[in-house]
Amino acid sequence: MVKMDCYDEFYDQVYSVGRRFSDEERNRIMTIIQMIPNDVDSLLEVGCGDGRIINNLKNKYENICGMDISNEALKNVKTPKIKGRIENIPFPDNSFDIVLCSEVLEHLPNTIYEKALKELQRVANKYILITVPNEENLQIGNVKCPQCASSFHVYGHLRSFSLLHMKDLFEFFGLVDFEIVLNDVYVLDDLVIKIKKWLKIDIFTFEDAKSCPKCGFTVSHKINGFNNTKKPYLIERLPFQFPMKKSGGWIIALYVKK
Repeated sequence: MVKMDCYDEFYDQVYSVGRRFSDEERNRIMTIIQMIPNDVDSLLEVGCGDGRIINNLKNKYENICGMDISNEALKNVKTPKIKGRIENIPFPDNSFDIVLCSEVLEHLPNTIYEKALKELQRVANKYILITVPNEENLQIGNVKCPQCASSFHVYGHLRSFSLLHMKDLFEFFGLVDFEIVLNDVYVLDDLVIKIKKWLKIDIFTFEDAKSCPKCGFTVSHKINGFNNTKKPYLIERLPFQFPMKKSGGWIIALYVKK
């Protein structure tokens, strides 16, 4: 069970050190913006993070707001903003023409996931626009906390989505449009992952996660036996010797009220 105070602190920690943009993420953000329908006058982004999407929409809508659980993230948001939780969105029913929720649902614990889906539907007047990772293998991202020995996903992901799953995501909103934005990955990535599993080498280490969402332990803490894990050089360099392919990425799905 994820402790909610540690869960919140996990994201404050993530945003306090900053997050980089990849070319693939820039492509994802532009695709999201292009999928917003023209008949939208008001927009709420739930889980807006550091504003990397909503900041591009500043002054475009008469009523616009970004919402997030992280104070650190909200410091970078340039539109009107509010701290709030997705399972209890602090707005009346049908408050916004469109509710945008990008890279959030995969992070939600089971205790709030269904509540979150209902809340998104409640405050959306016309549309909901969702993005989630595309057919992610969650096992690849697992790391172990050296303090409490709990396993968790390096990016805090708790569930995986496919396009089939996205079609029936909401009760009162139907899927009307979607895009799949693929990542560039090396053709040998899958082979390297298999080799690492066979050799019992972690794909990621706790240092990649930086903190534990279950007990709050961070890489700045010192405990007996906690050392940085070195990854074998040859195995790490192997994929870079071969061409790229398209894989994974994100599903961007637009829903309209039924």
